[in-house]
Amino acid sequence: MKQIVREDILDFQLGKLPWNKMFENESELIHALTLVNYEDYKGRGYENPKLVKDFQSRLACGLPLSVSQVLQLKRIAKDIYTYVSKECVG
Repeated sequence: MKQIVREDILDFQLGKLPWNKMFENESELIHALTLVNYEDYKGRGYENPKLVKDFQSRLACGLPLSVSQVLQLKRIAKDIYTYVSKECVG
């Protein structure tokens, strides 16, 4: 995961920072998704926990995410980034 640089902090806080300023590539974003604990994520009030659960289930079955699912994942990249940064690092 990339570090959020000072000039991007406001965009990040407003949810306007593009996913590729938080993650190197789609593979890194998908890997971060696998680090999320669904129940904890849901309990902390992040948006779209059902997407996280559905995508994790698909990946657990060995199936790749579809193009549209990757697009949806990019839309919640801020929440994935925030969760992984706070819960999985340190």
